[in-house]
Order: sequence, then C-alpha cells, then structure tokens
Amino acid sequence: MKAQGYLLKPVTYEKIRETLDECSYSFAAEPDHIILKTTLGYQKLYLHEIEYAEAQNKKVIFYLQTGRTVETFDPLYSFENRLTNNLGFFKCHRSYLVYMPNVDYFNMTEIVTKSGRKIPIARGYGKAFKEAYFTLMFRE
Repeated sequence: MKAQGYLLKPVTYEKIRETLDECSYSFAAEPDHIILKTTLGYQKLYLHEIEYAEAQNKKVIFYLQTGRTVETFDPLYSFENRLTNNLGFFKCHRSYLVYMPNVDYFNMTEIVTKSGRKIPIARGYGKAFKEAYFTLMFRE
C-alpha cells in the first residue's frame, strides 16, 4: 500500500475524516479483471490471480495461482490485444501469455511462476521479455 496524504498538527476532525475517506475509496476500487465466456457461462477473472494463459487446440486455458484452471474458446490473439504490457502480460511464446508480476524467476529460455509452473520462452524472445519485465517491475 502506498502512502496517501499526511496531516500536520494541529489536526482537525474534518481533516482526519477527509483523509480517511480518501483511503477507504482506494480500498473500494475493484482490481483489474477480464470477463471470459466459459462452458459454465461468463466468469470474472482478476488479473492478479492469473499466472499465465496457454493456447491449446482452439481454446485458451488460464492457469491461476490457486491451482485452478479456467478454459475459454476465444482465441489467444483476442487476449493479446486486451492484456497488453500495460496490464503486465507478455507473449513469451506463440502459445503463452504470462502475467509478469506472478513470475518468480526466469532465464533466457524459461519462466518459473510463483507456484512453480514452468513456461518456455521462444527463441529470440528472451531479451524482449527481460526488458519488459524490468520495465514493469521498476515502474511500480
């Protein structure tokens, strides 16, 4: 959590209330999410819960931190457009989109997520992934 405002003495009740109200609004904001059409219907996925998405046989499987998976029949390219680097995703392979904040470590050929899942990095994508990863991590 980031610092939000500060108060100088002497503090009035009105200033305290105003500052605390501003803080409570930041907690009330819903995290970034996407809506997927699945076999069960429409489902909301919070981006921070996604480790990566994998294209398999005309469907995309989202792997979550909890160990669950969610399948959709939308093509991977439809998510590439929505889940850009600004949202923390990177296409490291023709079949994979990885959520960079959930990466534990990586080298030029492989990414390991916080849950221990391994994702390949396509030849020639290692340097681009490294740059995108550090740009995102140092931006925050």
